[in-house]
Amino acid sequence: MAAGCTSVLEPDMTLTLIANLDGDTFYFRDGFESDAFMKHGNPKFQVFQDSSTKVLVMKQDSCTPRFEAMSEQEIKDNAPQTKFIIQFYKNTKPGCYPVTISVKSGDRTFHLSCQGNILHFEKGEVPQKIDEDQSDIIFFQKGIVGFKDRYQFQPSSCPGSYLACEKKQNDSYFTMILKKVSGDENDSTHMTLKPFPQ
Repeated sequence: MAAGCTSVLEPDMTLTLIANLDGDTFYFRDGFESDAFMKHGNPKFQVFQDSSTKVLVMKQDSCTPRFEAMSEQEIKDNAPQTKFIIQFYKNTKPGCYPVTISVKSGDRTFHLSCQGNILHFEKGEVPQKIDEDQSDIIFFQKGIVGFKDRYQFQPSSCPGSYLACEKKQNDSYFTMILKKVSGDENDSTHMTLKPFPQ
């Protein structure tokens, strides 16, 4: 799973990591079964931006993830479509941090899913535990060297592909897609996470 990724430590996760290293890879030691993901810590409320600072928006009419140019006030005015919930998970294998990506509208929650290389938001809460080593809703968050708040997100169900921002031919808008790249040299796969503005 996500071999060769470099993890970026979150302050509230250090107690669940051991100091033994294999190369640059950290391992979890928790005593729960292998090939499973378990919720860890409190969720974070974030704004997703691409490398050109366009903002990720969940369009409720189509459940499609799109990117739009927005001011900070527009980001606030369009919550919850722009207020993303990042929930960390822990697992027993080395690699990047597993997360789910969700939004909440009223009493409904929608989580980002990758099924057959297609990204969309589907209705439902993210589970406390996933008894598999892959999941349509788990993404590995990988820090980009030299950037404090920039990341790549690799779907656990699509190794080698990353979330990316791209304008498809004949479309008038930018969409979140999956793109196969090697390494972190492709800016279209770079996502900036910022706390949701108060």
